[in-house]
Amino acid sequence: MSKVSSPIPISPRSSGTYPLTTREICFRHIAPGTICLIALFVGWFITADLDPFTTTIVLSAFAMFVIGLCNPAAGVYLLIFASGYLDLVKRLGVLTDALSVDHVVLTLTVAPLLSVFICLGVVYHCIMKRSWLNRWQLVLAALVGAAMVGIFLQVYFRGGSALLALKEFAETGAYLPLTVVVCLLFPNAAEVRRLITFCLWVYTPVALYGIWQQFFGFSDFEVDYFKSGFTSVAVSVADARPFSTLNSPEALGVVTAVLSAVAALVPLKNGKYTKWQPFVSLLFGAACFATFARSAWIILPLAVLVWMCCRTKLGAIALYGAAVVGFGALLLNADPLLRSLDQIDSLLPQDNGVEAQAFHLGTFSERLMSFRNVLTNPEFHTWFGTGAQDYQDSLEQSYDNVVHEQIGQTLVSFGFVGLSFFLTVFVFGLITAHWAIFNQCDPARRGMMLGCLSALVAILFSGMIFGSHLGVFPINVFFALLAGCFCSLSMSKASP
Repeated sequence: MSKVSSPIPISPRSSGTYPLTTREICFRHIAPGTICLIALFVGWFITADLDPFTTTIVLSAFAMFVIGLCNPAAGVYLLIFASGYLDLVKRLGVLTDALSVDHVVLTLTVAPLLSVFICLGVVYHCIMKRSWLNRWQLVLAALVGAAMVGIFLQVYFRGGSALLALKEFAETGAYLPLTVVVCLLFPNAAEVRRLITFCLWVYTPVALYGIWQQFFGFSDFEVDYFKSGFTSVAVSVADARPFSTLNSPEALGVVTAVLSAVAALVPLKNGKYTKWQPFVSLLFGAACFATFARSAWIILPLAVLVWMCCRTKLGAIALYGAAVVGFGALLLNADPLLRSLDQIDSLLPQDNGVEAQAFHLGTFSERLMSFRNVLTNPEFHTWFGTGAQDYQDSLEQSYDNVVHEQIGQTLVSFGFVGLSFFLTVFVFGLITAHWAIFNQCDPARRGMMLGCLSALVAILFSGMIFGSHLGVFPINVFFALLAGCFCSLSMSKASP
């Protein structure tokens, strides 16, 4: 019997044997949807009466959203760039002589919305390519999801309003999915190195401008922005510290400290350090010092200490044991330290403005109050937390209810049960991270993983002492990116 040929040629790809290529996905699925979105946007844009500043922001944001949806990896690079310069764009709005709250809010929503579109792009590409998460990626996604739910519940519990909770969540938990996103988009060491190198070079002008502000002061448009009342820095122009293109001295100090640690501790040339890394590390260190943010100053030495100790199992055990003992001693002696803080402060050199900014200890009193209250205030000692309204009322009545650090805030919001859960997850995460480092056979990847983990642990330790940094943009972005780089290095099978 003769074989009847099919009038329609069937290719192996059309039979479903192979997944669709990125180009086929783009033309078959993403392109029509993108065209519809563009048409809707153009129609709205034509009918809306927008001023030039708003028009520029809206057009730029829409272009970035489309790129993040169609090419999530390029969207991550755009997010890194935007995180360093969005606040500068916001301040340049003063030059239009018509800056309003709407302009500020519109500019600040670009980064979290871009993060959302990147995540949507990753999900869509995974579905179209039939590429699913492996076991460890599923575990990581579940932990990130649980952390996001916990953060939202915490801010909702503390704020008492769903809208306010959503705003605080955007500042704290909206960037956590980037940890999983980086694992999927940058699956090998070479791509992680390129991502970290891009971060360092993009933020080099940020560091240089911060140093410039320390020596030569603020530009005229920055002074005008101070006077406009839209700034989050609650000091006068004369007392303001450098913040470069970011939103505050804390943000600049912590980000430059982290990048200084990354440049110094993460080998970016197949297990070796490039010639330019020491110079870039010194540059970011100088910018960090120029901010006089003492919570940031401690990050770099902490990162170096973690990097040195955690090269061996015994060193890691000794480090974390000493950290637990030291933090316990700080908690137990918070009240005596608080009573003697003025005396200690008088012994330190404060003859000029620079020394006063560097050695003044009065700002540490709220942290010591918080440590003391965690131990002595019975209203904090509940199983499942204190009601938001009850806590706000008590906070207005007494300093005994001040909470200014992460452990105290978690205890107030979730009680002993919630605090125990978060501490258990934190300890489990540290054990798992070090287990991954010690079981990594490739020395180049092991060195990169250790450098990333050292910066992450330093951020957390600094936050436990001075107050959490993870609610400050763009510190939260870099924390998620570094965590994603670490997880990508530990989960990928091959090292190019």
